[in-house]
Amino acid sequence: MGKRKTIVQKGMLGKPEPNDIEQPPPKRSRSKLYTHMSGEQKRLIEGAGFHGLVDLKCSKLRPDLCSWLMEHFNPATNQLVFPGRGAIDVNEESMKSVLGIPMGDKDVSYEMESEAT
Repeated sequence: MGKRKTIVQKGMLGKPEPNDIEQPPPKRSRSKLYTHMSGEQKRLIEGAGFHGLVDLKCSKLRPDLCSWLMEHFNPATNQLVFPGRGAIDVNEESMKSVLGIPMGDKDVSYEMESEAT
């Protein structure tokens, strides 16, 4: 991320030089999604209306991308903030639009139930 950030900070426009393009991280630093989830667990998630999470087209998470997103997330405003470029709201509407996560009047419990496994 360092080289790309430098390009943006300097205000360079146009195509970056080949040496300035970031290389993907090695495969060992990527985490597979849903590797230990059974078909029944996936059906339960879909049945709760969260099919967007099961239908994600990626099969791996890139820790570098996750870190970058967290660095740009402002919890006070619930936005991904990109200096000089704007911000993206992270709210019920955007989650429904992007991931297909249902939006309704049900409260989300932040306490773990004793029956949860």
